[in-house]
Amino acid sequence: MTVTITVITPCFNAEAWIGATMASVLDQTVFADDRARLQYLVIDGGSTDATIDAAGRAAAGHAGVEILSAPDEGMYDALATGLTRAEGDICCYINAGDFYHRAAFSVVAAIFSAGLARWLTGFHATANVAGEITDLRLPWRYRRAFFDCGLYGTTLPVVQQESTFWAGGLNRLIDLDRLRHCRLAGDSYLWRCFAGHEDLRIAAALLGVFRKTPGQLSSDGAGYRGELASLCRPPTAAERLLARHDAQRFRWLRTGRRRDRSHIVYDHRAGRWTPGR
Repeated sequence: MTVTITVITPCFNAEAWIGATMASVLDQTVFADDRARLQYLVIDGGSTDATIDAAGRAAAGHAGVEILSAPDEGMYDALATGLTRAEGDICCYINAGDFYHRAAFSVVAAIFSAGLARWLTGFHATANVAGEITDLRLPWRYRRAFFDCGLYGTTLPVVQQESTFWAGGLNRLIDLDRLRHCRLAGDSYLWRCFAGHEDLRIAAALLGVFRKTPGQLSSDGAGYRGELASLCRPPTAAERLLARHDAQRFRWLRTGRRRDRSHIVYDHRAGRWTPGR
C-alpha cells in the first residue's frame, strides 16, 4: 500500500530560503517511483517579500503541493493550520532554510511500513549558511518522562525537529489551540503530547538538516527555556541525576567539536572552517 507523507513548511519573508527547502522535499527518491504520495502544505504568514513567487516556482510541475498565505500569529500558528489539513499516514514539518537528505523519506517510509516506529528521529545534523554540514551526532536515547519535565532543551539537547516524523494518527493528541499560542517551544509541546503514548525511536540515518542562520528564533535560548518551563512540570531529583548521565552519553557521541588539533571544524560565529585546538 502506498503511504501518504504530509510535510508542512511554515514560513514568513523566506524568499531566500524557501526554494531550497521545497526542493529537498519535492526531490525525494521515494516519490520518483511512486512508493509514496506527497501532501505538501506551505503555510505562509502573509509575507511582504517574494516568498510566494519563489514557492510557486519551486512547486511548478509537482503534484500534491498547496501554498496558503494569510497573516498569522507566528510559526506555530501556521503549523497548527497545516495540521488541521494533514491527511498523511506520516507527518513532519520543516522550516524554510532547513532541508532533508534526498533519501530521507525512503528510510522513514521503510521503517514505518515495517512497524518499527510510530514516532521517529535520526541524526542531529547542522549546516552553515552555505548548506555545508558542520556537525553530526547520533542521539543517545529519549526517555518519555523527560519530555514531561522539560529536560530536553535544558540539561539535554532538544530533539531535532527537522529529523523527526510521526504517525498521522498521533495528531489527535495535540491541542491545536495550545500549539497556536506557542512562540518558541512548540516543538517541545508536540513531543510532550506524543511521549504520553509512544517511544521516540532513533534511526541511525541522516534525515534532516538544521541550517544555522543569523537571527533565527532558535537563537533565543532564554526565551525558549522560559516557555518550556511553562509547558512542563519540574523534574525530580532522580530525573535530574539520570539526565546528567544521559548528557555525558550525548557528548560522547557528538562530532564536529574542537577535540584535537587534527580536527577541522566550522566556527559559526566566525563564519569559516577552523583548525581544532
